[in-house]
Amino acid sequence: MALLTLSCSAAILVLTLGLCGSCPSNFSSWRLINLNVTSYIVCELTFSADFCEPEASAAALSAVVPWMCQQKRETDEHPEGALRPPLTDEHRHRLIVLADHRLPLLPPVNSSSADELDRTYLYLGLLDLLLAFTHDFCAREGDENTESAWVIVKLASTLSWLEVRSVFTDLPTLVQTFYARALSFPLIRNWRLCRKTQSCVAHLLQSLEVKSWCLYVLLEIRHMLVEYPGYYIFVDLFLDDYIVWLQTAASLTALRDLGEHLASYKMKKEYVDLPLCELEKLSAHILESERLASDLSAVTLAP
Repeated sequence: MALLTLSCSAAILVLTLGLCGSCPSNFSSWRLINLNVTSYIVCELTFSADFCEPEASAAALSAVVPWMCQQKRETDEHPEGALRPPLTDEHRHRLIVLADHRLPLLPPVNSSSADELDRTYLYLGLLDLLLAFTHDFCAREGDENTESAWVIVKLASTLSWLEVRSVFTDLPTLVQTFYARALSFPLIRNWRLCRKTQSCVAHLLQSLEVKSWCLYVLLEIRHMLVEYPGYYIFVDLFLDDYIVWLQTAASLTALRDLGEHLASYKMKKEYVDLPLCELEKLSAHILESERLASDLSAVTLAP
């Protein structure tokens, strides 16, 4: 099932890897497919264009996510600094409807190491969704965009691969995978935007209203997926369960610890399995060539 959402070109790549006949049974196989898909998608020309035209990503880099707004009105309303999410009537109605939604059985808090690993997967999958939404929010500058659902599904391996435990084993793996996908699929592929996304999500997870803001993000993603043709399946598989789990079983301590670890994790370009340094050198060479060509065109020979 994890191959359902791949593009035709990526599916061809999976076939060439000889892994399409059966689902890979271990993490290394899934990791191999995921990395090869992003490596296959990334294009020298498109990445170089983003590098050579920084104005294209300037608005995204200056966008302010709602949980970090510092408007005076909001500060006056919440002097302690705990901004609350702007839940709509549709959001509240959905929470009421999902009140009777039953979750699959979860392992108890004090359980075996295997059960504890399952619990870790839940928090990593949530973080994956938060990163995807935040990146898209900044790229569209908070405006509505009909392609947001497609972008979020592409950025979040939890949705693209339909199985979080086979994709992520720890926080560094999740962050590295997100960076690789964010530099391959969306319209704006910018390293600084990835860093900004990581910082914004870390701030969300350490905020006083962390559960409320996570709920807001999940409800927004749910709305986008329902509106996008064919993507309602992700709501049934992930979003509704996550929304109920977040309200009933998620730990505030675990969420804030996750935010602290995300904030302290220092991501480097060498960690991404993409030729970023080579592409940046190529882009710098292109810019230098254009500058020299412009200087030469301005030269006039004296008679």
